[in-house]
Amino acid sequence: VGRMWRADADAMPVELVAPPSELRLEGAGLSPDATALDNNFVAFGGRAVVDWPEWHARLALTADPIYACLVVYTPAGRDFFCVEPATNCIDGFNLAENGRTDTGMIVLEPGDTAVGTVTFTPTTGV
Repeated sequence: VGRMWRADADAMPVELVAPPSELRLEGAGLSPDATALDNNFVAFGGRAVVDWPEWHARLALTADPIYACLVVYTPAGRDFFCVEPATNCIDGFNLAENGRTDTGMIVLEPGDTAVGTVTFTPTTGV
């Protein structure tokens, strides 16, 4: 991933920053167990992998370039998480209204369309 939107107490993005060092896994990924997250990551490159080594399982996620953001939600003290590609960051329209041009927001005119594909590929025995 690239940078992440640091969120306030209401999960609204306030500042685009580098991910904290405790989220890094050998410089190649994020550890959802490192801290509670409810953040958008930008420039994730359309590829993410979730590994469950204790189950010898993996989930590969690929997304078309229209999905510029990756939302990661890891609530503290809970045994689940969510990884979701998104075309724009949370609150992108309000951020754009305040002058931000890096929100991923797509404006469609009447009759226009925006299309993208996300693929989830599970693997076992890894």
